[in-house]
Parts: sequence; C-alpha cells; structure tokens
Amino acid sequence: MTMQNVSALYKQAMKETLRERSYMRVTLGVVNHEAQNRASLSHEETTYFSSDKLIGTTVVQDSYAAFDCCSASGNQYLLPENGELLMDTGLVSQLPVSQDPFEVLLTFSAPVDVKGITLGFDENAYPTEFTIQTDNGTTAYTNETGVEWVTEDSFEFISFMRFRFTKMSLETSRLRMKSILFGYGLIYTNDDILDSEWKTFVSEVSEDMPQVDFSVTLKNYDQYFDPDNPSSVINYLDSTMPMQVHYGMTLPNGEIEWFQAANCYISEWSADNRQAVITSTDVLRTMEEKYSKGQVRPNGISLYALAEDVFKDAGIEGYYIDPYLEGLFTKNPIPRVTHKEALQIIANAARCVLSISREGIPQIVSSFLPDLEMSVNAEAPWSHYENIKEKQVKQRYALFHTDFISSDNTQVYLSPENGVYDLYTGFVSAEISRADCTFANTPTIIIRQETATQRVGLSLRFGQVIPARILIETYHDGNRVEYHTITDITKEMYLSISFKAFDAMYVRFIETQKPYQPVEVEYMNFEKVSDFTLDKNDMISYPISTNERSVKRIDTVAFFYGNSDVVDNLFSEEVTVSAGEEMTFYIEEPCYNYTAAIETGERCSIVETGAYYAKVRFASGGTFKLNISGNKYNVTTSVYSQAVQQRGDVKTWENPLICDMNAAKELTEWLAAYYQNNIVYEFDTRGNPELDPNDIIYQESKYVDNMRVRICKQVVRFNGSLSGRLVTRRTT
Repeated sequence: MTMQNVSALYKQAMKETLRERSYMRVTLGVVNHEAQNRASLSHEETTYFSSDKLIGTTVVQDSYAAFDCCSASGNQYLLPENGELLMDTGLVSQLPVSQDPFEVLLTFSAPVDVKGITLGFDENAYPTEFTIQTDNGTTAYTNETGVEWVTEDSFEFISFMRFRFTKMSLETSRLRMKSILFGYGLIYTNDDILDSEWKTFVSEVSEDMPQVDFSVTLKNYDQYFDPDNPSSVINYLDSTMPMQVHYGMTLPNGEIEWFQAANCYISEWSADNRQAVITSTDVLRTMEEKYSKGQVRPNGISLYALAEDVFKDAGIEGYYIDPYLEGLFTKNPIPRVTHKEALQIIANAARCVLSISREGIPQIVSSFLPDLEMSVNAEAPWSHYENIKEKQVKQRYALFHTDFISSDNTQVYLSPENGVYDLYTGFVSAEISRADCTFANTPTIIIRQETATQRVGLSLRFGQVIPARILIETYHDGNRVEYHTITDITKEMYLSISFKAFDAMYVRFIETQKPYQPVEVEYMNFEKVSDFTLDKNDMISYPISTNERSVKRIDTVAFFYGNSDVVDNLFSEEVTVSAGEEMTFYIEEPCYNYTAAIETGERCSIVETGAYYAKVRFASGGTFKLNISGNKYNVTTSVYSQAVQQRGDVKTWENPLICDMNAAKELTEWLAAYYQNNIVYEFDTRGNPELDPNDIIYQESKYVDNMRVRICKQVVRFNGSLSGRLVTRRTT
C-alpha cells in the first residue's frame, strides 16, 4: 500500500488557493515491432569487443575506454586483459571512420514500412554525416544532436536499409553505435493537448477487475494524423504501442516537478481535420487467454509461486508480487479462467489487490494495514518495551544514572530482595552510554510489519533522560529503503516524516546528551497512515454520500479436495490428427489419473495433465474416436461465518484457493472490515494526479474528525489546467 512520492513543495503548491501552472506530457512510442522482428544485422569489420545487440533497444550500452574515446566522467570501463566476459558495448568499428567509412546493413525477411528511425551513439564520439540507402534510393543526413539521432521520415515497403557513416564529431574516432529503433517517441505537451482524461479504478477486496484508461485529444497540425496523409503517424499506430503520461506542477520556487501517471497501450484512435483522439488502456486488458494449468497439490504451493506461474504462462515479464505472498499457501487448483481472473483470485485469497502501477506493471500488493510487532536488542530487567505502543503515562524506577532520579515523588526504588519488577514501565535500555555519550552496543527498537506499507508521522515520548542523536533506518525485503538522522530531540516530539513502504524499521539511539545514561522511551507509535487531507478547498462539489446495501453476515467457503474411486468418461469425440501430433483436451471439472484410448486400437499416450486438461500424443495419423477417462476429485466444503451488521444481506464468498479454515477466517475478517463501512462518497475536485486508487487519505467532514477514507476511483482531467472526480469509501 504505497502513495506516489512527491516533494513537500509539490504538496504546498497543490494546496495553494490559486495554483501555479500545471503541465502534461504524453509520449507516444511509434515503434514498428514487425520491422524489428524481421530485421537481420550485418556490418563491416569491428573490434573484438564489439557487440551486435542493437535492434529494438534504446538502452545505452556499456563503454570501454580507448585512445580514441576516453572520458573523465568515471562511466567507462577498462578492457579485461584476457578478453573474456566482455560487456555489451554496441557496435564498434575496427578503424576510425575518417580512414574507412563504415557500413551497417539491415535486411528484412519480408518488405516492411518504417515510420521514423532512432539511432543511439556514444556520447564521447558520434557520427555527424551519414547516408541511409533503401530500395527507394539514398538520403543524406547530418547529426547535430549527438547521443540520440531521430528522424520522422517514412521508409515504405523496403527490404533493406544500409547506413554509411562518413564523418565523426572527433576526426580520429571509431564509430560506436549503441542502438537501432524502428520508430521514435512522439512527445506532446500543453501546446498540443486540447483535452485529456485519466481514469483509474481498484477494488479494495479484489472483487472487480482494476482498470486504467487514458484518452487524449491532440491538435491535428497540418493533418499530421490524417489517415489519407502518406506521412501520417496514425498509419503506424498499433495496439502494442505504449503511451506514457506525465504530469507536472510549478512549485513555489519556480521549478516544475514532473512524475509519471500511467503507462498504457493504445487501443483506439481516430482523427478529423481539426483533432486526433487516441485512447489507451492497461496491460490486463490484453490478458484474455485462459490459464489451464491448475493443479491439486497435496503438499501445497505458495501464492507467490502460483502468481509467478500465471504471469509466466501469460507471457508477462514485468510484474510485482508482494513478498508477503511467499508465506501463504494453497493446495487447490486455479479454475480454468483468464490469466487476469486467475491473478484476481490469487490477490483476493492473499487479502491483496490486483492493480496496475504507474509504470504500467501489473502488481499484487497487500490491501490491509498490518499490525506492528516491536522488539529490542537488549533491555533492562525492569523494562517492558511492549508497553511503548500505548500512550498511557508510564511508571519509573529511580536509578543511579546521570539525571535519572527526579524529586517529584513519582519514582520507586528497585527492590533487589524479591527481584519482581511489576511497575508499568516503558523501554529502558540495558546498555549505558560511555564517557563520550556513545554506546558499545547501540540500543535499538525494531518495528516489523507483516507486509510492507507506508507510515506517516512517528510520535516519541521520552522519560527523564533524552537522547542526543537517533538514526532511523527502514528496509523492504532486506534492502534498505531510507534513513533519517534526528538531532533536534525534545521530551515529546512528532516526526512529520512520510516513510516509504517498509517491512522493517530500526530506531537506533546513537548517543545520549550526557554520559552514563540509558535510553528511556515511554511512547513510540505512528499516528497516521497518510499525510494527505482532502479539505473543502480541494473539493469543488459537495460530496454525494451513498449507503451501499448492508451486509448482515459473511459466509466464506473453504474447499477440500479428496480422491475418488469412480472412473468417469471425460471425453469421447472423433479427432483428426497426424503422426506424432500432440493435442490438449480441456475438462470442465477438476480430475486426475487420466487415461486415453483410441477405439480402433491405434496407440496414443498422455504426456501432460492438470486438474482441467490432458495433453495426448498420437503415434499414427488419421481420424479416430478418442476416449479420455479419469477420476473426478471429490470436492467438499466448509463455511466460516462472521456477523457484520445487525441487518442486511448474507454475503457468500467463494474463493477456490481457500483450502483451510484459518485462511477462511482471515479472509472473512478482512471482508467484514470492508463491508462494515458501507458509505461511499463521490465529488468533484481540483484534480490531484499524485493520488492513486486504494490510497488511504483523510477527508474533511462536518461530523467526523480526521475521517479516514480509501480511494476507489479517480478521474483526472487536463485541458491546460487540472480538474478531477473522486470516489472514496469510509475505512477504519
């Protein structure tokens, strides 16, 4: 559960009565993937450390220092002596271009149309003059931009493309070519954008599929988007093309702060003589094929591994799965549903949400506020660190440390006779500071969360002695996220820090104000989960409150799979196959122990099975009557129930991955907390593109102080200025 990270100045700018100018940038990746797949590369003689990995990338490769190309920036590497384990450097010619012009030839397995070329070169030496030859002739070009050269020229129905480099920015340098991209990035800003709308939706309990939709209306300069125009970019758009969306805001210091909002894929486009409208959507919309590899696993599988398998089967390489899922297991199979539905089922079983990140990556992240578990590295015998999460006033023992004894009659001397320390104390460190006020073993309070989430505003209250320096470190999945050094310390203090998502925090007390003192903490806890408050100045319409149908009780079903002694005929049809062919047959109900037979006696065999399919290999070709038999699992159920409200509907929740009553109990409690709060608000806003669905914020209310809500849906519009609409739901 994370919010977009923006600066304090940005937050200040968004709260101003009159905001400064806002900005939008839409980047349209016009890339011909067909051309990239069909292209083959050849070239003249290169150095031994040259690499041919150029096509279809804009990634800047590594660079080796050489006599003709040496930088003092520290970004280059020295060539290894043995010539092994070379890095990808891009194409490096054997001779300087001034001695021998260098040619690169691209051939295509079938003719292609290419709209635009983007070439990447080394920043230290790049070509300034070259030609491009195709089936349609030769064109001369110059390069004044350096590391990246772009042309929007169209190359139609070509079978080859020959680059001939004749002059470099440094006369004695070799050619160093880093990348070739068939296409270019079109960038549109305020001057080009007439209107845009960005809509996002996430279901807090993964009841519905998440959605990201973006549409933009652009000025049609010189009929640039007219499909009848031969050089129109609209002829090169396709549904695999990404569209990146960024917003910017002018800060009080005059600078512009930019951040990414979305990375979608183009779905539709249209144009007339005045404007072009391009719409895009999230990657989940493309995941319509079915996942059929569900298995019953008596020993269980983690939900993390299960999600990985679904992503892999869908061909999705970029994704994020909360490490929290590594500790959750199921024995049950995923039904034969689409890949996106399979991910939704996994997310719900793990009390998570399936969503799309601003970078366009599908992700499964936790959707509950985890409990805090505190521990310490060492404490005094009379210390009770577990009490510091509570605000109640603590009792104290009088100790003979520096400044530890007070004269207010509130302290009790230790009773060494019975050794019983029954006062309601906070944390007192076992370690005492040395003469230089530091510790041999730094007293540390460790905070752990079941899953990573953001926290805002850490409150601290100390006892008689106050530390002089504190170091706060946060970690996520073992990697350090951030650290803060605190030196301006008072007896009671509030650290208004927005901590990025973490699952472990270490509060280290580095030194004391005076020597020979322990650390004494009476209270430490987080006050809020968000530092964003939506007040009446942010709203431009009065919230419409809707009471959704009340839920009286939730019944969550757990499914248990057992074997059966009955063999059923699962498939019986005529098939036409060739010798050695493999065919997959899908089964409606979960089965196991498959057998396959052909009525005329020809041989066939089962080569792969799942709960919902069997793959058969045929030894000979022909048309045969195929019979597949197997045992259907005996599926029994049990229900965990929990009351939610006094009246309302009974909600039955059936997640096929719930395989034990403990999992059913946790899921039910999570759902009950969601349905307990059935008030939904909808209203217009000034537009806040830094917010995301499922963010928890505070919403101003006449009747409820610091009312905590979770964002369900957001619409952000831009037509030179920002506006928006929010749907929020009360949460605890």
